[in-house]
Order: sequence, then structure tokens, then C-alpha cells
Amino acid sequence: MASQRAKDLADQIDALVHDLQQELATPTPDMETIATVDALVKALATGGTYKVAAGTYRGNFVQSKPVTLIGQGEVWLEPGDLLPPTLIVKVGGGTVFNSIGIKNGAPDRECVVVGDYNATDAKTQPDGVTFRNCTLPAGVGGGHRAFALHGANISVIGSRVTNYWEKGRESQAVWIHNGPGPYMIDNNYLEASGENIMTGGDSIKIPNCVPTDVTIRGNTCFKPDVWRTSGVLVKNNIEVKNGQRVLIENNICDGNWRSGQIGVPIVLTVRNQNGDTPWAIVDDVVVRGNTTRRCTDAAAVSILGYDNNYPSQQTQKMLVEHNLFSDSPAGFMIGNGVAAALILRNNTLPNAKVSFLQFNDTRADATTPPDLLKAVKSPLTFVENIVKSGSYGCTGTSQTVGAPAVNAYCILVQWAGNVIEKTPERAIAYPNPAQNYLVEPGSLVNILEPAPSYKLKPGQAYGNAGY
Repeated sequence: MASQRAKDLADQIDALVHDLQQELATPTPDMETIATVDALVKALATGGTYKVAAGTYRGNFVQSKPVTLIGQGEVWLEPGDLLPPTLIVKVGGGTVFNSIGIKNGAPDRECVVVGDYNATDAKTQPDGVTFRNCTLPAGVGGGHRAFALHGANISVIGSRVTNYWEKGRESQAVWIHNGPGPYMIDNNYLEASGENIMTGGDSIKIPNCVPTDVTIRGNTCFKPDVWRTSGVLVKNNIEVKNGQRVLIENNICDGNWRSGQIGVPIVLTVRNQNGDTPWAIVDDVVVRGNTTRRCTDAAAVSILGYDNNYPSQQTQKMLVEHNLFSDSPAGFMIGNGVAAALILRNNTLPNAKVSFLQFNDTRADATTPPDLLKAVKSPLTFVENIVKSGSYGCTGTSQTVGAPAVNAYCILVQWAGNVIEKTPERAIAYPNPAQNYLVEPGSLVNILEPAPSYKLKPGQAYGNAGY
């Protein structure tokens, strides 16, 4: 089951983090201390383990041997030339950057690049690179991308990325792309206007490469309100365009609105972006324990199971559970089907205004070979969620709202234990009404704790519903 594999992977990552913390905490009194740019350049070229004295080191740095750098006090790498990245990491094998500050150069360039966007063989990409407690502030002109990660066993842990924004172009705090993984993005504070974290979204040069075993956990993905009125291009908080065995867990998506897109914070949409990556897939994804807030314009989660522009692979499994979508006006947008299992359970949508389920399939209207593709009906498990109906409850293209829309797009596995607040606007027939709790319009507020909790009040007879 996807959830068990995700748990096993998370446990393995926890063990690796613990080992790394122990290693970094081990006293090394004889460790050489770097205090000049020349010494830093030499260390990156020869490898080894070093302390880096507080100060500013100006240059565009390239690491070509396994190295561990541990900052002492405020350490800043500052670009000497605005055009190349500030830091390029070419090899892995135990490379660690700990407590290092890295400033970006020109606002339209990347700041830190691990591996090679143009590599055609995964074996040539770095394997084993960790950034821990690092700080990447963009300058007053914003920035294009803080971390570009192409390789295997790459981690960004406990780090801080701020002020990455652009006008007319997407920026990212973390971009995962031309490498097989695993990747771990854990316990970071990330500001970026386009996508705070994104996998895929461009041509992948390594044949059949799919970022695999991607953990996105415990991050705060923040978009400041000042970007609403400053012409900055805003898209999503977390977006997966190519990835499998992906765990998105215990993150806070804080701030998203209609701008470059409609304002969905979590987007899981397979994309063969330029028509040259037909192996692209988004599959075996677990979205668990996340909270969204200040996301008031669109659905909380968008899932696209098959690319509507170019050929791709079909999503098979998706699990979304124990999430609080605190102020989203809609719930889940499901396009082009999830073929094997679509499980939505123990989620809370206390402020839905439009609907909590929306379905469509762009292939259903394809009529001319060779473009004829059969629409996928998702095997749907929808259990123990707390939702407002909004105006329409469940919708599907050209379908009556409620159960007819669900049945047109899904094979219903289970629909039970949900608390659904009815709408005064229309009568909506939902699946299995006897196995669910349909409460009167306006009454959901009486059984939930007030914001920001939205937990069921003690003593309520609604089973284990909610996050």
C-alpha cells in the first residue's frame, strides 16, 4: 500500500537525519578552519572536512570533490559575477554544507545548482549531497531559483529561503528535476512566488528519468501578501509534474491566490512539458497532515492523472488524508482519472463555498483516432471527511451534481462516515446517505472548534471524521 511504503521511507530518512546530526555533533578539534576565499576554493577542489570562519567569501564557487563545510557564526558566500550561480555542486559522496549562507547573483539566475540540467546519464550526477541549516536570501530584486537539484540522495534540511520572486516568470525555492532521487526536503522555511517546491516541469535529459522517493515534509511554504499587489507571478506552493513515491507530509502552505494560475496550493499534475518526455508520471503520492491557509481563491488540491497536452503515463494511486484545508473555497479537482486507487479520507474543508469534489476528463470527448483515449474512472474511497457542500457539492462535466457526478467519473469503493453540511441553494443527493452525517446548512460551525483548530468538539457523535 502506498501509505506503508511512504511510512517506511520516512523512517529510513529519519534514521539518516539522526546519523547526520550525530556526525555533525561529533567534536573535531583538529578540523582545519577556512578563513580566505583561496582556502575555500582549494577545499572545494580537493575535498575533506573543514570549519568555515565567519565572514563573507566573494566568488562563484564550484565543488568538484566530496567536502563537508561547517559554518562558524555568520558565513556568507556572495557571488563575484552576477551571471553564473553562486555555488555549483558537481559531485556527491558525502558532501555536506552546514550553516552556510549563500546569496544569489542576478535575479534571473539560479543560486545553488546540484548536478547538471543537461546531463544525459544519471551515473554522472551527484549522489549524496546535503544542505543543512543553510540560508539563501534573494536580493531586493528577487530571484529565479534558490536550489536546483539534479541527482540522487540529495537533501535540504532545516534551511531558509527568502524573497525569491519574479514578474512574468516562475520562481522556485526548490526545484527537483534531472535526477532519479531520492530527494528529501525537510523542515525548511521557503518563500517563492512561482512554486515554493516543484518537481519536473521541463524537458528531462536523462532518458526515462523520474524523480523517485521524494519526501517533502515539515516545510513552511510562504507567499507574503505584498506580492498580491506588486505584479509578482504567483502559482502554487507544492507542485509535482514528474515524480513517483512522493510523500508530502506535515507542510504548511501559507498564501496562494489567483495570478499566474487560479490559486491552488497543492498541484499534482503529470506533465510531459515540451512533448519530449512521454515517460513522465505522477504516481504513488501521499498527501498527509498538511495545512493550508490564506488560500482563498481555488481548490485545495488539483490532480491531473494524464497530461492533456502531450502523451504521458497514467496516474495509478493517490492518497490524500488528515489534511486541514482551512479556508479553501473548494476541495479536490480530479482530472483525467486515477486508475487504481483514489483515497480521500479524514480531511477537513470547513469553509468550502463552491464544491468539495470536481471531476473532468479531457479524453472523454476525444473522437478521432489516433487521439482516441478511453476515459479513466477512478476507484474512489471517500471516508470520514468533514466538508461544506458549498453551492454544488460534487460536480462533473455535463453531469447532475452529487451522486450522478461521482458515479459518472468514479467506481465507488466506499463513501462513508463523512460529515457533510448541506447547502440551502439546492437539494443534492449524495452516495450512501445512511452511512454519512448530513447536517443542516450553517450547523457545521456548531460542531467544530473555532479557527484555527477546526477539530470536532468533544462529545460529538461523528466517529473519527476530520483531520
